[in-house]
Amino acid sequence: MNTDKPTVRLLGQDGNIYNLMVIARRALREANMDEQVVSMIEEVENSDSYNQALSIIGKYVEIE
Repeated sequence: MNTDKPTVRLLGQDGNIYNLMVIARRALREANMDEQVVSMIEEVENSDSYNQALSIIGKYVEIE
């Protein structure tokens, strides 16, 4: 995985994990990191909790 993660600002966003995943997906695609999009979505969908899913998103994007 690329260590230069795109940054996303989540403060003030709807906290629904699917909404946050869309925001992260958009940032990854804008950074031409399409392979990471697929991996992130698979990992989030297989997570066991909201906190785990949020942590997974944080592996792929820098969360502000």
